[in-house]
Amino acid sequence: MFWKIGPVSFLAQGAWLAYQGLWAGAWLAEVDGLAPVPAASTLMWLALAIVAGQLGFGLLADRLQRAGIGLWTITAATTTLFVAAQAAILLMPPGVLTRPLWIAYGLFTAGPIFTYALLSLALPARLSGRAISLLNLFATAAGFVLQYGVGAIIGLWDAPGDGIYPAAAHRTAFGVMLGLQVAALLWMLAPGWRPQPAAAGTLRTDTPAVRR
Repeated sequence: MFWKIGPVSFLAQGAWLAYQGLWAGAWLAEVDGLAPVPAASTLMWLALAIVAGQLGFGLLADRLQRAGIGLWTITAATTTLFVAAQAAILLMPPGVLTRPLWIAYGLFTAGPIFTYALLSLALPARLSGRAISLLNLFATAAGFVLQYGVGAIIGLWDAPGDGIYPAAAHRTAFGVMLGLQVAALLWMLAPGWRPQPAAAGTLRTDTPAVRR
């Protein structure tokens, strides 16, 4: 269970931490060509979208589950949308839909966060706490590693005298990070084990090792 959904969760969270914490500002300036004030405004909207997404999708998930849509489906859909938002940011021409795409990025950060609830419902109580702690550890570590890795890839290009790296450097780094998430998402969605709906808002599993 953990290794089915964990990789996309901690890689997606790591990407979010790396970009919100450091590289989104550089992207907005050096890829989209935004001046400092519009770039700062976009970063503010990104932060607000993250808060709104976490709260809004949390409330929506409760309603969807009462309507019969399982938490696995909700997690897979919102995580896919988070990855899709990153793909749109990567592929869109500079300056086109910049703010809306980063707002979408922020809103759909809720996707990988749903994996915490999924783990807590799918695993026995004696294991769920350890699994969530391990996921937290991996997500934090991924944030540091991806933040450093993005810088290392960008640093492969020479910066002109003004110190601004070419857009190709940023796009390559973003593409590598996105590729890791796509691979992890495909692994999560691949046929195999997945939780099945059970009564009273819980999940049952098809794997004896994690069956309640």
